[in-house]
Amino acid sequence: MTNETDLQSVEITIEQAKAQIENMQALDRLRKNKDFIALIETGFLKDEASRVVLALAEPALQADDQQKQLYKMIDACGYLRQYLNRIYQFGHHAEGALASHEDTRNELMSEIA
Repeated sequence: MTNETDLQSVEITIEQAKAQIENMQALDRLRKNKDFIALIETGFLKDEASRVVLALAEPALQADDQQKQLYKMIDACGYLRQYLNRIYQFGHHAEGALASHEDTRNELMSEIA
């Protein structure tokens, strides 16, 4: 019974790894798309982030509520960049681990049979 439970666990791990690899591949395709580059990577993560950072020093935007809003916008830029980077990190890790998980699955299947 333990081998069957282990097999189910490994199957789930394999599915999760494949999903992470698919996400990484989707992000690779996006990062090659000129519209994604223009709107997200250049427009939002670079230009908008720079604009908001410079706005922090604007005399007309020194009220506490305005400063808090600007920091929220900066956080949004940073969070999106981290999210995209995590997709790559998880995908690369999953690529490295997938073969090992599949070997484990094959061993468990041969023990059950």
